Amino acid sequence: MSIDFYSSRVLELDTAEQRVKFRIFLIRYDRSWGCEGLLPDDAGFFFRVLWDAADGVAKRRHGPLHGLVSIEECINPVWANVNSHRFVRSVERVATRNAPVDNAHADRLADFYAGHFDSLDAHYHEWDSRWEHEDRLVQADYDVQVTDPRWLAPLKHGQGFCTSAYQSWAGRGPVDGADAPTSDHLAATGLPAAATGSAYSSLGWFRKQRGDLNGAAAAYRRAADLGDAHTTVEALLSLDELHADHEETGFADELRQRARAALELCVRLQQAGRQDEARAAYLIAHQAGDPALLAGARQRAGMETPAEHGYRLAQEGNRAAAAAELRRAYEPSSLVVEFGLALYARDFDTAEAALERIGGDLEERQLGEVAADLAFLYAREGDNAAMEAVVDLLSQNEFAAGAWHYALDNGSAHPLEAVATIGSKLTASLPPSDYEVYGTQPYTWCHEAYWICVRELGSIEAADAAILKLGHLLHEVGDAEAARAAYVCVRELGRTRAEAEATVRLARLLDESGDDEAASEAYEAVADHVQAAREAFEGMASSIEDRVAAAIARIRDEDGTPDDLDILEGELVRLHGPGPDADSYAASRYAQWLAAEGDEQLARELLLKITETG
Repeated sequence: MSIDFYSSRVLELDTAEQRVKFRIFLIRYDRSWGCEGLLPDDAGFFFRVLWDAADGVAKRRHGPLHGLVSIEECINPVWANVNSHRFVRSVERVATRNAPVDNAHADRLADFYAGHFDSLDAHYHEWDSRWEHEDRLVQADYDVQVTDPRWLAPLKHGQGFCTSAYQSWAGRGPVDGADAPTSDHLAATGLPAAATGSAYSSLGWFRKQRGDLNGAAAAYRRAADLGDAHTTVEALLSLDELHADHEETGFADELRQRARAALELCVRLQQAGRQDEARAAYLIAHQAGDPALLAGARQRAGMETPAEHGYRLAQEGNRAAAAAELRRAYEPSSLVVEFGLALYARDFDTAEAALERIGGDLEERQLGEVAADLAFLYAREGDNAAMEAVVDLLSQNEFAAGAWHYALDNGSAHPLEAVATIGSKLTASLPPSDYEVYGTQPYTWCHEAYWICVRELGSIEAADAAILKLGHLLHEVGDAEAARAAYVCVRELGRTRAEAEATVRLARLLDESGDDEAASEAYEAVADHVQAAREAFEGMASSIEDRVAAAIARIRDEDGTPDDLDILEGELVRLHGPGPDADSYAASRYAQWLAAEGDEQLARELLLKITETG
């Protein structure tokens, strides 16, 4: 439910004196939290530590606090604010270690926490013993006086455990019991918003389970108001889902529903200028593993893939944030984080070593996605050496083709030249793609690529040519399904010249693939194009010849100086040879102009221009 940010250890215990000395370790740290308010000083925090210590799980003993206070009351910030003094008389911090004092220290601290994230996670239930690097964690020692020795009964000297306790404003002065923290309050006190927001989200979940939808909505709205991007987005999604009338579905369908809702939220937040929260919503959509959703986020909200966004953060010097981006997108795999950070640093030896430790199909897919995104990113940057190094790493693995299709579907596969270069290397030694396995939609992708080409290349004709070229390149690298989609896309756009070329290429592709019936239909379409073009040309040529002859005769009759026309016609014959070809050439050029302008004087200039440029 809630996220654990702290662990605790009992250093001293005196039940008779109703006193306990705790050492509190900060086991999560994000650079955005800065330097202030990282360690607790409030009674509410230690009330929750005592409540966790009495829960009777993970080697802990059961205590009376669990009979007196429900979990919903414990996580409710308002209830804890009003009632913590009933259990905790006083709190005094007696020592502090490793708290950051400036931005440089905070940067180093964030890198340390990011680099040891997995080791800390592995130690989750082992705080009775020391963590190997715990001396470097942000930490403090506290003398805590309680109101009744019963609250200390479950504790024992040396006991350690993770705690869901979070800082509150209990003990910071009188406050109305109806009050609750806001983002402004948290900014003033320096308290991390993520922990309090997580508590409110958990409270909302509990209220929803017992049917208190209004109470759940109020808790979610509080969570959304606390200023942490990720807890805000989780709360907003929960609010959207609270009153949604979903059909009973399986887990996979629920995940897809949530991902689609997250995409819509991402777009709304981006349009409202709330970029950090939009990014958090995008990462929830990413969890569905559907490249089409990522393509939608790219097109509608300008969202980069996790690998691309992490690369930008790393280039800005924020390695910890880059690691956090990959971790949120690809949890629970730590190998993806190691692999991505190695590629960001262009440390291809370390990246290759990571590939040798892949633990299963999911990790294969995730590493392939990161590698494919970065290969195209390096291609766009013009760093061909890095692009080729990443492609070489990918090409050694069976998941290479899947990674390539993922990039095609999510929109990171551009420019078109890189699609051919990278695709030819990744698919050369692999069997034909299984589109049902990879979940790709080649026609949709080609159609979207077409309109991108219109926008980027500046014209419909250039887009036709680009997609025809793309189809040819896909055909060359053995991706017949995607090539076919490209040709079909151009044919269905219905522009005669491009349609004819696409039909010719599609017919050849179908013939090669053994689809005789479809190939026959395409060849018939080719024949129809040729016949229609021939008939149109013959009809035009006959009409043009008559009109040109009449126009030249009129010009001669009107100005009485035929010499210039005779010279021009002689030049045309000399340049293009005597006979029907020369006549057709002159007639077509002349008639096109005549039909467009109707100005016989300019007809002379056009004929002159033809001879000069011929």
